[in-house]
Amino acid sequence: MPGVPPPLKKVGHTMKARLFQSLSFRIFLFQVFIFVIFIGLFAYLSIFVHNEQMTHIVLDNIQRDSDIIKRSIHYDMLLNRRDDAYEIMRTIGNEPGMVGIRIYNDKGVVTFSTDTAEIGNRVNMQAEACYMCHAENKPLEEVPAKSRHRVFRTPGGPRVIGLINPIKNEPSCSSAGCHAHPASKKVLGVLDVRMSLAQVDQSIAENERNILLYAALMILLVLFPTAIFIYSMVYNPIQRLIEGTKEVARGNLDYTIQVSGRNEIAHLAYSFNRMTKNLKKARDELTEWSETLEKKVEEKTGELKKAQGHLIQVEKMASLGKLAATVAHELNNPLAGVLTYVKLFEKQVKKSSLTDKQKEGMLENLSVIENEIKRSGEIVKNLLVFARGTEEHFEEHDINSIVEKSLLLLNHKFKISNIQLLKNFCYEDTTIFCNENQIKQMLVALLVNASDAMPEGGTVTVTTRCLPSEDAIEIQVADTGVGIPEEVLPHIFEPFFTTKKEGSGSGLGLSVVYGIVHRHQGTIHVESKPGKGSTFFIKLPRHPRQPSESLSDILA
Repeated sequence: MPGVPPPLKKVGHTMKARLFQSLSFRIFLFQVFIFVIFIGLFAYLSIFVHNEQMTHIVLDNIQRDSDIIKRSIHYDMLLNRRDDAYEIMRTIGNEPGMVGIRIYNDKGVVTFSTDTAEIGNRVNMQAEACYMCHAENKPLEEVPAKSRHRVFRTPGGPRVIGLINPIKNEPSCSSAGCHAHPASKKVLGVLDVRMSLAQVDQSIAENERNILLYAALMILLVLFPTAIFIYSMVYNPIQRLIEGTKEVARGNLDYTIQVSGRNEIAHLAYSFNRMTKNLKKARDELTEWSETLEKKVEEKTGELKKAQGHLIQVEKMASLGKLAATVAHELNNPLAGVLTYVKLFEKQVKKSSLTDKQKEGMLENLSVIENEIKRSGEIVKNLLVFARGTEEHFEEHDINSIVEKSLLLLNHKFKISNIQLLKNFCYEDTTIFCNENQIKQMLVALLVNASDAMPEGGTVTVTTRCLPSEDAIEIQVADTGVGIPEEVLPHIFEPFFTTKKEGSGSGLGLSVVYGIVHRHQGTIHVESKPGKGSTFFIKLPRHPRQPSESLSDILA
């Protein structure tokens, strides 16, 4: 009946239907869909990549710890000093995050464990730790290191990762007189290291929460201004256009739409106004213009979608660029800042009123600092290369030049400590293929130890010798310090072993030296007498073989 308003229920249903049919609402829903998909995918990939990185880090850490344990007990087990080896493993097993360490022989019998209740038990060959090798009769040494781990959850406790590491029978073990094994026996036993994943799981869970929270906040922060933009730039102009069409449908051809701006919808409104004026002239012209207008709307809508897609891509690339810039800033800016100050000091020294000799000395010291800063940057680069598992870079260098550079770093320390430096170099062919930074690190460590051994001053003598018959170079570092006690001498290259006061030494210096010499396929030994000083002898081949990534250790 005319004049009677429709029921409220029907009005609400009509408004809801119009809302879902609205172009603005559909554009907004499409925006929501795109943002949720892309941000959700980004969040998923971020969580996935983080979990993969944490897994690789844990695997690398447990592999490294397992190799450290094997290297730490290698010398003791070769000399059949089982108690010393077991004490090392107990000490490492008590470190935070370490669940347990055990060794079982090729029969599966546990010969050592930080849990004494396991000693003498036979492990289950069908368990996760053994199934990879025993299920298909595949030799343990052929199983990749990444496949030797397993993850399990302890009853009522956190997850635990375990790694098995074969203990191979090397020639030095099979030929040892005290506990020789037949050379045909390839594997003597297995080292099983287990570490807690509680901290890793906590980090993963916290990272997932943060990423999901940031993703939700990002969606809200992006969609809120998007909704306002669509409402003001699309919905309102379209509503004015709709109102104008209704007026024209009622026959009001004098009605004009109030518009401003030069965007696509404004152009549409201008066109609509011109169209209403032309309606008075001819219906045919109006029909033709409507078709042209429809085509323009489609073209402009396509352009808008392309621009919108481009905007999304730009935002993604900007986020990635910001992340990359932050990482580069954190790594490079501290070193760059120090380097800048060194340059500034050089300029100030040159402009100062100091004597030429003083300037020359200070500029020489600043040059050393600058070179060491650059070397630090190179070390960061080398650490990244090493983390990706690439091979060490060996080049041809003059060993005398490397020794001179190392001595220059400690020249000031020697003067302060009242230490006289003597050099006795071989000036024949002293070139050698090596990693220069590692050789410098080795020499600096030995020279610092020599300095520490002479608290009242003394003499340090550095000698290089050419050994043509062995195609090698020998470096000798001698001091007139307190010397090394005879009972301590066999242990100086062991990790964490130190005779210094607590807090003044980590016990890793000579272990690092030994590792560098080993990577260069060289040898190192020391001769010392208490009260008369010590002499370290390092023999390095001129052309070492390519350094290996694995180290085979021995257990008898």
